[in-house]
This record gives sequence, structure tokens and C-alpha cells, in this order.
Amino acid sequence: MEGVGRGRGFLSFNLSPSVGRGSGKIPVASTPMPKLEGFGSFDDSVPMETPKDVYDRVLPNTGSGEVSMDFIADIVQQIGHSIGENIASCLESKAIVGHVGDNVMGNACSSRGLDVSGLNLVLKSDIREPVYFRGDGSEKCTVHEWEDMVMVYMRKRGVSVMDQAVEVMGRLMGRARDVVKVGIRSNPSVDLSKGPSPIFDILKQHFSDTAFSSMPLADFYATLPLTDEQPFEYWLRLNRAMEVAEDCLKRQKKRVEDPSRELTVMFIRHCPNAELSLIFKCKPLQQWTAADVHERLDEYRREQRYSHLSKVIPAITTMK
Repeated sequence: MEGVGRGRGFLSFNLSPSVGRGSGKIPVASTPMPKLEGFGSFDDSVPMETPKDVYDRVLPNTGSGEVSMDFIADIVQQIGHSIGENIASCLESKAIVGHVGDNVMGNACSSRGLDVSGLNLVLKSDIREPVYFRGDGSEKCTVHEWEDMVMVYMRKRGVSVMDQAVEVMGRLMGRARDVVKVGIRSNPSVDLSKGPSPIFDILKQHFSDTAFSSMPLADFYATLPLTDEQPFEYWLRLNRAMEVAEDCLKRQKKRVEDPSRELTVMFIRHCPNAELSLIFKCKPLQQWTAADVHERLDEYRREQRYSHLSKVIPAITTMK
């Protein structure tokens, strides 16, 4: 396609009333060329033809300076067609460049196996701050659950061990903060540089739902099955009682030698289900481990669930 090229100019025709029949005078005058942004530019170093040169070269010389209207209309039509083609060519070239740029980006992403057609980048922080602990009963979580949330929060943030106690104290308010401050002040031997464990111990002593005593293992051994309690529920309650006993013994600078063995023996001796009790008696007590008991309880729960479903939904296999 032809562009607005070098050495070209436009003719401006000022039609005047005709002197003779079917003809008109055409005074040809030079008109400054308007600048078209984005459609090219002119080279000023190349001399342009004057209107007189164009007139002498293009228009037929009739001797009287008159030209027919058909000839004028043909020239105007050609000029308009040339301008339209130049504009369409420039717009098409810009569209092609933009399309090529989009294809380059798409090919770069597809070469890496990425589909970004519907990608929306949203940055969200996955570190959720724990709630403040007041100790006035308004909390929706226990002190044990609050301890777990705070520890997970500090691990995600990468808080150092020396700064963890300060972070925990910043999450305490009201009565809980006062109880911890008094407990630490009353015991100068407390070392918070090794972690916030002393703070959590004080909170558990005052705000835990579980009763603490000076004989933690005696409390554990007193954990017997409740009426109509399921075997798995009793197993869970025994494990919670062992956790409480370990916490109490840790504050007394003591520990349980083999917690798993204590759990296994306690459960087998007081198993609330007669069928399971017969299974546990199939081999000596010393040969059972906590993993064996837990696996047998899971198997028992699966059998109970299948038995319940078989009573509700008729077995299809019996219709053969």
C-alpha cells in the first residue's frame, strides 16, 4: 500500500461559478499539508512540486484554462481513495504489532506450561493472628487450644526462642496477664529466655478445665470408663489424662517412664467392650502395644459402621 510518501502534496481545488456552460474555472493554490499523527511524516530535504508543476503535468491544457467537471471529480476520487488506503494501512500495521506482542507473551507462558488466560494474582497472608487471652471466661477456646494457636503463629512468623515469651505476654490481657506477671515475679528462678513454657504452665494451673493434683499418675489411674462409653471414646479420654499427668510431672521435674505402656495396660484392663476384651486376651498383655490397640479400635469402628449400614440398606448381593 502507498503511504504518505516523500515528495507528495495535496491539491486544493476551489470551485468557482462556471463562466461557460458545463465548465468551471479552477484556480489552483498551494495549501499547507496537515500533519497526521501516527501516519508517517514528510521529508523536508526533498523538494516538493509546486501546484503549478502539478497543474502543468496533470491537467490537460485546453488553451483557455478550463477543465471539465468529470476530470475534476475523477481526481478528487483518486485522492480520497489514496488517503483512505494510507489510513487503513497504518491502522492495520498497529493492530498487527499489538497482536504479535500478545502472541509473544502467550507463547512465553505456554512454553513454560502455564495457562494465564484466567489468572488473577491475589496476595494473601496465611498467618492468622491468635486471639487475646483474658482469662475471664469470654474465650471460645481452652487454654490448651490457645497455646497451640500461639505456638503455630510464632513458628510461621519465625519468632526466635528468646523473643517468644515477650510475644506470648503481648497476647495476654486482663486477669490472665495479671496472674502470669504475679507468678513470674513470685518465682525469680523462672527463665523465659528458653521459651514461653513457664507462662503456659501458669495459665494452665489457673484457667484449665482439667483438675490438677499433687499426684498426677493417681489421677490417670483413676480414669475409668463411663457408663455406655464407646471403646474409642475411652481411648481418647485416657490419652488426654496422660497428657495432663505429663504436664503436672514436668512442673515437678519428673516424667513418665513409658507413657505408651501405661496407656496400653490401662485400656486393656478396663476395656468397656466385652468383644474387644476377648480379643485382647488372645495374647499376653506385654505383647500388646499402643499402636496395636489403636489399630484394633479403628478396625472395630469400621466393622460397627458397616454393620449399621447393612441394617439400613438391604444387601444387593443377597439377590443373586
